[in-house]
Amino acid sequence: AQRLHYLRQRQGSYREVLRYLRTIPGVGPIVAVTFYAFIGDPWRFPNKRKLWKYCGLAVKHKFSGGRRKGHPRRSQQYNRKLKHVLGLAAQAVLRCQDGNALTQTGQYLGQSGSGASADTRTLSRKISVSAWSIKKDPQAYREEVHLEKKTIGYASPYVVEQWRFM
Repeated sequence: AQRLHYLRQRQGSYREVLRYLRTIPGVGPIVAVTFYAFIGDPWRFPNKRKLWKYCGLAVKHKFSGGRRKGHPRRSQQYNRKLKHVLGLAAQAVLRCQDGNALTQTGQYLGQSGSGASADTRTLSRKISVSAWSIKKDPQAYREEVHLEKKTIGYASPYVVEQWRFM
């Protein structure tokens, strides 16, 4: 009971966290509740790559002799429902014309010719990391400018990354 009380104080009330999760572009009530329910304690993921693997957004490469062999593969064990709702959120961002940082990133990815599934996966990764940081430190989503012309939004100083698309 003490641990539950401690975790509840640390994470804030669930209604507050759900309200903050919905401030991420593309995240509605269903995506927010699904992410909140399946992630549970956000501190169990030591880094974003472990989160991506759990969400089914990680890609692994095989190497032999120091060179990459074959095509990248996805892990077979992941949370399919979470991957599905994050993909829906990414597709909503791609359809949106708001001009926010995630929409701009989606437009840039669309012009880069990387393919629709790679674009969706990249935006799903960004949304999942933003939601993960909001769950760790409940506060509203905000966009921050990290590079000259490219803006990427994150929710808290725990997860501030510079994404370069070259």
